[in-house]
Amino acid sequence: MRALALLGLALVACGGGAAGTSATNDAGATNSDASASADGFCSTLVTVSASSSVAPAMLVATAHVQTIGTPTWTVSGPSGLLDPTYLDSGHFSVSVDATAPGTYTFFLDLSPGCPGAASTVLMAPNGVVQPYRLRLTPPTTSGLPQQDALVNTFGDTPQLAADVTLQTGSALTGTLRGPGGTPVAIAGQVVLQPQSGPPVLAQVGTSGAFSLPIRLDAMYQLVLLPLDASLAPRLLGPTDGATLQAQVVSTVLDAGATVTGLVRGPSLQPLPNATIALRRGVLQSGVGIAGADGSYALHAAPGTYDLAVSATGWPDLSLSGVDIAIGTTLGVDLTMSRAVVGLTIVAADGSTPVGGAKVTVTSSIIPSAATVHTSSGDRTAIGRLHLEATAAPDGTVALLLPPAEYDVLVDPRNAPGTLTGRHIVVTGAGSRMFALGASVQLSGLVTDDDGHAVGGARVRARASAGAALETSTDATGHYTLSSLPSGVALGLEVVPQVGSLASAQRTLGDATQLGGTLPAMANVTLPLGLTLAGVVRSPLGIPLAGVSIDVLCATCGDATPLYHTDTSGSGGYTLYLPDPGVTHVDGGSDSGTP
Repeated sequence: MRALALLGLALVACGGGAAGTSATNDAGATNSDASASADGFCSTLVTVSASSSVAPAMLVATAHVQTIGTPTWTVSGPSGLLDPTYLDSGHFSVSVDATAPGTYTFFLDLSPGCPGAASTVLMAPNGVVQPYRLRLTPPTTSGLPQQDALVNTFGDTPQLAADVTLQTGSALTGTLRGPGGTPVAIAGQVVLQPQSGPPVLAQVGTSGAFSLPIRLDAMYQLVLLPLDASLAPRLLGPTDGATLQAQVVSTVLDAGATVTGLVRGPSLQPLPNATIALRRGVLQSGVGIAGADGSYALHAAPGTYDLAVSATGWPDLSLSGVDIAIGTTLGVDLTMSRAVVGLTIVAADGSTPVGGAKVTVTSSIIPSAATVHTSSGDRTAIGRLHLEATAAPDGTVALLLPPAEYDVLVDPRNAPGTLTGRHIVVTGAGSRMFALGASVQLSGLVTDDDGHAVGGARVRARASAGAALETSTDATGHYTLSSLPSGVALGLEVVPQVGSLASAQRTLGDATQLGGTLPAMANVTLPLGLTLAGVVRSPLGIPLAGVSIDVLCATCGDATPLYHTDTSGSGGYTLYLPDPGVTHVDGGSDSGTP
């Protein structure tokens, strides 16, 4: 039996402290919770110690109080409520015989109104330890920075009180300043990009001042985006928060490199209102907008960028590795021709027009969409077209399309029929009939690893276009989803309501091509899982709703989230993680036989 330290369930975001105290040792864990009433005369500290870090074990909870009263205890374990044994006449210390692995919580009610609680976890014998990193992104309105918390899961050991107390962090403050260091009329935006996770954006008024929450030891990039089109955006970092604060104070924005040129169509006609922008990671240039003669100007910090050009009705262009220096010129000439392609949208009967249908057309990559004239020579840009149109009352829609392959998606909206997709090849002008497909039915069986039916599991089928339908399995583990989109790929997600099982995802093909009901493809086996649940609290101990939680690998350095959830209105979260299992120890036999 391994002697592993217990998980302290009052988790603290990395690098900070927590309300109350907690400590661990080789024999078990001590976990405490301090409470105080409004009048300041009530103080309660609950500590829990364990005779072993693995089940079975004896757990002892002790109340350290500074008030008058007799404690009343309630103890919950993996199997429900337990009857504690009172160890002293004042009921300040109790014990329970903990036989099963999991979370044990001691609740104390010390009249008048002086509660306390503490939780601890007993690991299953030989339980395998799997570390994770919880990346917590509080809502912007909280003023708290993104931060991490480390957590271990133990094989065959559900955890129901993995609470996290967030840190306050520090304020990154600065002022957007233009030439001469003046903040006058330097309004704009500031975008803070943590090492991993969503960016945080702050609007900056004409005072130029801004403030964003950060951690001094975390890594960030900061983009300064002035609204003044004569100034170039600036990137600071990547660097730690403390260094970033010093850089912000001394940064002054300037014009950077001015980029000019023309944007023209296949016949060299100007393309007014075309937009031109440069991007390098989180840094972007100012946006150039072509005038009536196709000319534009933008400002960017010198460096190497990806070029993006967009003109209404034409493919969006992109070109990587574009060098920008003082006085750079970039001319863009589109080289593809377009032809009128007419679509007539009809119902599944093949004749009834479907007016008002939404038609979405997305091309494959067009390899030679434009020529970009650079200082080092001409280069070829690729393009990709995305169009949306609405069918006329007679079901017709006319599209201007360059030669390419396209995915066409038709949403009938309020008309009979279902979301329908089709892949087409356009080589020139022409017309096509597009019949809506009949609805697709998806049926399947959800079981666990032992083949037992899983009832009450949430089953969601999502089309590649984003439309989704949801249902639940019945008591026999079966489910049916009707009226699913046809002609498009489907994804399937199954989320069990049983804590011992983990979620599962599966990518399905086009249902109409795979036989309509996809009986085999829709059967799902859920892997064994563990419950990890708790409450995320602010630095003041207040439950915090709307915190985004991404579960990351703690040891491999990969920032790709493995699982995701958000805290509820009461600050609680629940994750069903794969069970790492237990190590099976075979002691052998003296006789050499089993």
